[in-house]
Amino acid sequence: MNLSLNHIISPNLNFEDFFKQAYDLEIKNIEIRNDLPKLDFNQIDINEIIDLKNKFKIEIISINALQKFNIWNDERKKELISLCNIAQKIDCSGLVLCPLNNSEYLDKESRIKILKKSLQEINPILSDYNIKGFVEPLGFKSCSLRYKSEVINVLNFFNNDHMFSLVHDTFHHVVAQEESIFPNQTGIVHISGVNKKDIKINDYTDELRELINEEDKINNITQINYFIEKGYSGIFSFEPFSSKIHNAANSINLIKQSINYINKNIIN
Repeated sequence: MNLSLNHIISPNLNFEDFFKQAYDLEIKNIEIRNDLPKLDFNQIDINEIIDLKNKFKIEIISINALQKFNIWNDERKKELISLCNIAQKIDCSGLVLCPLNNSEYLDKESRIKILKKSLQEINPILSDYNIKGFVEPLGFKSCSLRYKSEVINVLNFFNNDHMFSLVHDTFHHVVAQEESIFPNQTGIVHISGVNKKDIKINDYTDELRELINEEDKINNITQINYFIEKGYSGIFSFEPFSSKIHNAANSINLIKQSINYINKNIIN
């Protein structure tokens, strides 16, 4: 498997310690974030990031994320251009696009309208910078983009020119209760597990997202194996949001255990 760490796995680490964590785990890819409370992304030191990439020989596969990407306006355009500038300077290949998640634009007509509008505006900007856009539906009922199938339909409508692909998030796939999986249109797979037995899917929150182990209730291994069976050769990126993982004193060992569990159960 081609693995990655999303910085949300250890949000208290600075950039250097996060790069070192990936290096110590022998993971060659990372996703950096612009929403971590302890890191002011507006003050990012481009030279520091370049030096860390070279020192640890680690690739940055995405900046996570352009939030509310499907609500297109001048503010969003300015933010997108800023993120693309940073991505280009640090040789980052992609940008995660996350939708509005505040219980607005929930009917299908509105969802499709704002999605189509935003992607049409985003596409030429990404093309100018040669940056890939990873579109990530969020499965929550409050989200304005829950279903990967709707993204695929819109991309087909305006003849996607390879700038866009899906983020398949194993957690959000289950929360959305969407059956379809699109390995050929997927650029990144975000993986995290849920261990709680007594919580209904409709009540799932990010806090439940832990590392994947034998207690997992959302069939990560089944989802991962489906991608492998269908020839997916992209990134599987660890993205646990649980404070239990964030605050663990032995996070390196926990991640190693999760990697070992996954490797023992995937198709070779």
